[in-house]
Formats: sequence, structure tokens, C-alpha cells
Amino acid sequence: MSYSIVGALACQKDSYRTTLDSHVVECRKNGKHYELLLHDTIVFPEGGGQPSDIAELKLADGKSISITECKREKLKAYHSVNEPLDPHTPISISLDWQRRYDHMQQHTGQHLVSAIFDQLNLPTLSWNMGDPLCYIELPRKVTDDEVALAQQRIDNAISQAIAISVETPEHDAAPTSKLPDDYDAEKGVVRVIKIGDLDANPCCGTHLKSTHEIGSIVLLHQTAVRGTNSRLHFVAGRRVAKYLSSLNQLARTLNTRLSCQQVDIVDKVDALQLKLKDTTRAAKIYSSLAAQIELERMKDVEPGDFFLIFRPDSSAFASEYIQTAMTAAKDSEFTLVAIAADPDTGGSVTCVGPNAIEAAECVKAAFPAVKGGGKGSRWQGKLAKFPKGSVDELLSTLESKFSQLSLA
Repeated sequence: MSYSIVGALACQKDSYRTTLDSHVVECRKNGKHYELLLHDTIVFPEGGGQPSDIAELKLADGKSISITECKREKLKAYHSVNEPLDPHTPISISLDWQRRYDHMQQHTGQHLVSAIFDQLNLPTLSWNMGDPLCYIELPRKVTDDEVALAQQRIDNAISQAIAISVETPEHDAAPTSKLPDDYDAEKGVVRVIKIGDLDANPCCGTHLKSTHEIGSIVLLHQTAVRGTNSRLHFVAGRRVAKYLSSLNQLARTLNTRLSCQQVDIVDKVDALQLKLKDTTRAAKIYSSLAAQIELERMKDVEPGDFFLIFRPDSSAFASEYIQTAMTAAKDSEFTLVAIAADPDTGGSVTCVGPNAIEAAECVKAAFPAVKGGGKGSRWQGKLAKFPKGSVDELLSTLESKFSQLSLA
């Protein structure tokens, strides 16, 4: 049976078509799903940086089956469904148009953004259609002046409603350098997307008819990547309003949490950071003083006895506190049992000393869910959530165990 190849699919011939009658050519099993090759399709297979469409497939008896993904395999487009269909089965496809149109706005938007930066001698090395943001990767960081100039040119191109067209040149004239390695250009169809006289680039994706349909594009921040490359993030189409709305909601939430107006958020956060820095400094001092007190107490521990330290949190301060105690107890003749754990979230426990393994048995009895191990003079474990009385139980168990050890 014949089928339309990728490059000449119904969705590529008419990006605005939302329904299509077709039939099954091939059905194959792939793990828990099935993959259908159709005579023709309006479901775009993932490619060129554009995600796959999704759709509903309806049978003659009215039954509906979801197409959750469509992928290209050489010149074929395979549709993922959750049940098999026999070859020749007639089907009707209904596209998720909202998703498709969003992809068209982002993809055509990317072509326009890349075309404008080409004018600034900044070629696009790659791009990504994320959600909600997209990005193009450029060979270097773009200056603020260049971003402002590009934004102005993009706005102008959108307002001019430049026509967008698709050309399919003959094989000997088709640009093939950017085609996927597994796409047979001789048997396939190479498509060139043109934005008036502004840009012409090979692309398999679905696109708008005019730059006016993009609506708007907003250039955002940059992130540094490998070498000198920079990713310039942007948002296009209907996503602009959604993104602005989400940012406004975030700002309003911060207004409430910080008890300030939007213009004061940065100053408020700066003040909180300074306060946190002061609090952290004070906490370190007090933690150090507390550790010194524990160290003094440890000097009175008899050889063969134990010393229990319990910090009811698993913060960095608690870990530092415990580490200080363990360093001081190194090579001592008593056994140190150190716990830094919150009863609600858990934490860590360490036993060091000549009877570390015996102490660990007491820990396991008091905290049945503890996970850990060790040998010789050191044992470490992780605690999950535990009852608050577990530490008292541990103390009692340790006292009993070490009393027996002292009598042995």
C-alpha cells in the first residue's frame, strides 16, 4: 500500500488542516504501544526542533483512539497508539489545533528571530522549543544594544505582515546540508520556508502564513553554555500573554509574602539576605560555643563508656557540630554516638570508637528503619522519620549495653 512520505505529508502541505480521512498501512508493536503508518496524516512527526502533534483517531464505529506521539523514521511517520489496528482500517483524524497553532507560532517565531540575528552576523547554531520559553543558541553573548535592535526589527517584521511561503526545489537545487543524516533527500522532499525576502531556510516543520500571526515575540535573558556560546531565550505568540500573567501572579504572591509593593521587592529581598547573613554568622558562633561545651564534657567520659550527642535537625550547622565532636573523639577510648536528625524528616547517625559496632546495634534497636553499615571503630547510618521518644530509648539501650560491656 502506498503512503505519503515525510516532506509531503498533508500537515506539511497545509499546516491549517485539522481533520483528515485516511487508512492504516502498517501496524507494529513497540513495547506497550503500537505504531501506525497511515496512508497520509495531518499529525506532524517530531523534527526540526518542533515537538510532535497529538490527535484523536476515530474509527468507523465511532470509537476514539488517542495518538499520543508521532515520530519520523527515515521517510515514514509512525503514530503511537495504545491498541493495534489492522491494515486497510479506515480512520478519521482530528488534530489538537491549540497545540499545533502554538507550535507554529513558536517555530515561525524562531525563524524570524534567527533571520534578524543573521543580519547582525550572529548565526543560529541550534534552537529549542521549550514550554513556556524557547531559545536560540548563538556563537557569543549578545549585547544589550544588539538585543534592543533585534527586538525593534522583530516588532517591525511582525507589524509588516510579511507573507510566509513554502518552496520545494528540485533535488539538484535543494539545500541538503542541514537535513538529518537518515533523511534520503533523493527520495524525499526538501522544503524551504521563506519569510518574504527576509529569510529562506530548509525546514520540515509547520508554519504560519504571515508574520502578523505570530502576534508578538519578546526577547528575554541569556544563559552561557559551552565555550563562548550563549542561549538567548524568547517567548512568542499567545504564550506572551500567558507568561506575563504568570509573572504578574508571581509578583503579587511576593508582594503578599514580603509585605511590600512590587517596586520594593528587590530592596526587601536584599534586606532579607543581609539579615540571613547576620543570622547565619550568629548561628555559627553559637553552634561553635555549644560544640566546645560538648568537648569539655567529653573529657570526663571514662574509657570503655559511651557519649551521646543529639542535634534535632540535619542542617549544615548540625553536621559541622557533629563533625567537630567526631574529630575530637578520634582515637579516644570511649565510643561516641552522634545523631543529627529531625524527627519529621530524618538525618544521619554515626558511631565512632572501640565499641562502635555494639553501639550501632543499640541504634538499630531504637530506630528500626535505620539504614547503614560499618566495621571496626566506625559505623554510619541514615535515619528516616522517627518517634520523638526514640532518642530516650536509645539512651536507655546504650546505658544497658555499656554496663554489660564494662562487666565483661
